Amino acid sequence: MKILSFSHDGNLYGAQRSLIGLLHGLQQRGHDVSLAIPNAGPLADYAREQNINAQVLPYPFLSSKPLRALNFILRYPGAARRIRKLVRKTQPDIVHFNTVACMTPAVALRKSRIPRVWHIRETTVPFIKIVTGLIKHWSDAVIANCRFSAKAYPGLLDLQSTRIVHNGLDLEAPDVSESERVRAEFRWSEGDFVALFAGQLRRHKDPIALVKAVAAARSQGVAVKACIAGDGPVLGDLITEVTRHNLADSIALAGFREDLPALISAADIVVCPSLVEPFPRIGLEAMALGKPMIATHVGGIPEQVVDGETGILIPPGDTAALKQALIELAQNREKCEALGRAAKLRHGMHFSESVYAGGVEEVFRKLLTDQ
Repeated sequence: MKILSFSHDGNLYGAQRSLIGLLHGLQQRGHDVSLAIPNAGPLADYAREQNINAQVLPYPFLSSKPLRALNFILRYPGAARRIRKLVRKTQPDIVHFNTVACMTPAVALRKSRIPRVWHIRETTVPFIKIVTGLIKHWSDAVIANCRFSAKAYPGLLDLQSTRIVHNGLDLEAPDVSESERVRAEFRWSEGDFVALFAGQLRRHKDPIALVKAVAAARSQGVAVKACIAGDGPVLGDLITEVTRHNLADSIALAGFREDLPALISAADIVVCPSLVEPFPRIGLEAMALGKPMIATHVGGIPEQVVDGETGILIPPGDTAALKQALIELAQNREKCEALGRAAKLRHGMHFSESVYAGGVEEVFRKLLTDQ
């Protein structure tokens, strides 16, 4: 099968990493995959590192903001010609649009007879009813990364052509020496119980909840420590909160890190206290490395974490519940490790790169068979 995928931009965030994992998995299954990217950058570099045929093909980003909308109008005709020329040249069996934001190639190929598949990964979209209508008209099948994402678009989940295929990834456990290096860096002793938050430091991710929960746990005599890895707008508030609770020796603000697998492996648990979260990549990474999650019962998280089996689900914004979950696992290491083993097993059954690529491949094959 020959597959041409389009990305809406050239950055390397969760949606793009999931796309590369998918294309790599499809390539491993013997398919001919290629990727079109609107601008040079980390995505193109990463794709080539993974031996994926990536081509930079300039096309504009459609936005509701006036200046970007004007830019789209001015640049669209030339971009549409380039996109259609690429499709004629490559002659794919399937065209794949990664994310709802991938509007430019969808508009350019709206009359194409080649089967088009739209891959939905996000839920916060302007004019969502209009966007849903465009998705229905300009694609032959829709893949959503979780039920929560699909339900965000009116009526999309009920369409016969919509399929749920959870994101998946493969992640090799780092050497023990890497975990030891991380623990030495942050001066975590062998007996320390460490909770890890990793992600953008934004209000809706609620990393401050972890600081408050650690402070509350320690006030009850439970020596929980934490590492908060990432950068973003609430960093200043985090520093203030850590200082206010006198937790500089107990909470490490690690900044952006390239060694996330080593951080996960060095920690005892991963915490995801988000107020809004479609389908967090950190949940898959934690499972792959055999770490349980304490996470909020929002978005697509319950499709990842089985409460009481692979982790603990808590209400969003409930610092007391987060504190209690931290205390429970810190005081019962055997349960914590058992949850981690179950999480790793669940990853292998439902969220590996092979399972992910296989699910998407099935959608593609059915679409071609039904044509």
